[in-house]
Amino acid sequence: EALDAGRTRLAAQARMTEIVRTVAEEREVALVELKPVLEAAVAAQLSETGKQTLFTDSVHLTDDGAALLATTLAAELQRLGIL
Repeated sequence: EALDAGRTRLAAQARMTEIVRTVAEEREVALVELKPVLEAAVAAQLSETGKQTLFTDSVHLTDDGAALLATTLAAELQRLGIL
């Protein structure tokens, strides 16, 4: 049952992401994709040290994770001329 709940949650998250992308495209607004940045950083940490320090669980960021997210978002907003 927990496995089914996890699959349902992942499917719902994927659908929400798809909807956000569609709306951003329809409204012609910038969409900053942060998930790939976080995934790459976690993969790099796991490869280098065997552990990751960006998430406390599968959803919640640590202070390090939040700092990476904020830095990445700010840089992208600056690149887009929004900041």
